[in-house]
Amino acid sequence: MSRQVLLAHTHPTDGAIELVFENRDTAQLSCRWPFDISTDEFVEFSNTFAADQVRTMLDDLRKIGHGRAEAIHHGFVCVRRDGDELIFEASNAGTGELSRVLYLRLPPESLYAGRG
Repeated sequence: MSRQVLLAHTHPTDGAIELVFENRDTAQLSCRWPFDISTDEFVEFSNTFAADQVRTMLDDLRKIGHGRAEAIHHGFVCVRRDGDELIFEASNAGTGELSRVLYLRLPPESLYAGRG
C-alpha cells in the first residue's frame, strides 16, 4: 500500500496538519501549527493510530457526522462536521504537563478520504 493522504491542511503563514495511511496497519498524524507566530512558537507533535481505528472514524464521520480514533499509545484524533466546516481535534501521546491538544476549524476540502 502506498502512502495515502486522508486529511491535510496548511496554515497560510507556516505549519500544517496531515493524517496519512503510511501502510496497511497504521496511520500517522503530523501536526505543526502556529501558537504564536510573533515568537515563533508552534504546537508540534505526531501520533500513530491503528489503520482500523482511522477507517472506523472516517466511516462514522460519513454516517453520523463525527468520528474518533484512539492512538496506539496515548492520545486521539476526532473529526466532526459543523455546518460548512470540519472540526478537527487531536492530542499527542504526552500526559500531564506534556499533553497537547490542537483544536481547529477546517474547510471540508481538507478531508481527502472518500474523494474520487
